[in-house]
Amino acid sequence: MKSEKDVRDLFVHAQQKSPSMIFMDDVDAFSVPKYDVQKRISSEFIQQLETLKLSNVRDLLIVGLSNKPWKLDTNFLQWFPYRIEIPLPDESNRYKLLEKDLKESNISVTQEQLLELVKSTEGFTGSDIVVVVKEALMEPLRMIEKATHYVKDKDTNKWAPCSPDTPGSVQMTWTELSPGDLMEPKATMDDVRNGLARCSPTVNKDELELFRQFKGLHNINY
Repeated sequence: MKSEKDVRDLFVHAQQKSPSMIFMDDVDAFSVPKYDVQKRISSEFIQQLETLKLSNVRDLLIVGLSNKPWKLDTNFLQWFPYRIEIPLPDESNRYKLLEKDLKESNISVTQEQLLELVKSTEGFTGSDIVVVVKEALMEPLRMIEKATHYVKDKDTNKWAPCSPDTPGSVQMTWTELSPGDLMEPKATMDDVRNGLARCSPTVNKDELELFRQFKGLHNINY
């Protein structure tokens, strides 16, 4: 949102389309505004909430999402009496997330390897896991860019990167090949491991402690 008018228009539109929901990501930006424009927008947002309360509107749901709820201003927080924690994915959910993302990315892993990844991603968020898989998909592309030798696959008659001592290897770079002559790169479990090595959980121990303290001070449900 760029102005107070955007906030007013949003609430008007939501009420016209009721029952409806206004979902606000990173709501802490409204709670602790840093700049004059943000302060005006935040003030307008609070005013709209007060108007809804006085109007006794019941068919409009306001949902705010924050990764750092301890930063929320107390006066702002009072407008959200129902607070729900979405915890980090446990082993069961990490298994489902990894299984789904790997399958959709056409990366084949064994059951044992999948369980290895579940253990290795403890403390990761769902979006962290998505980043790991994306990093794995980049590994074959990095190999193609770095390769100095290629070998022609007998089945597809296309070129694949290889080491210089591979039988039948030809010294060349990927820029010398047309896209149709290059074998489609496929990521493997090793690529997933390399991708995992490049990534770290976005939620650290200090933040987890702040979450714990916040839960102790407020009514938080799962």
